[in-house]
Amino acid sequence: MLDEFHLNYLADFRKFRNKNVAQAAKSIVNLYRELNPKLLKKDHRGRQINIIDEDQMENKILAYGEVKLQKGIPGIDLLKKRKANQLPLDATEILSNSDLKKIKYLKYQ
Repeated sequence: MLDEFHLNYLADFRKFRNKNVAQAAKSIVNLYRELNPKLLKKDHRGRQINIIDEDQMENKILAYGEVKLQKGIPGIDLLKKRKANQLPLDATEILSNSDLKKIKYLKYQ
């Protein structure tokens, strides 16, 4: 990982004359917008950082080798209701892997 000084130095190459260098700098900025936006200057962060409050951003940043653990399985309550016959099963088709990926993508938005 880069430190704040070197990252902002590379991010300043976004408006360089050579297109390859400018594109590489934009890619680095976009990567760090997702990984650790606190390292970027305010003008490099973009508009999305204003939406995320500080608590969420702190939870998103993990140290090297750190893993975010869940305390339960999402949707387990529905399975328990189904086993207790409180929830009817109205499936008309079996979901494919692409359908499950779409559901996962929409869940995290």
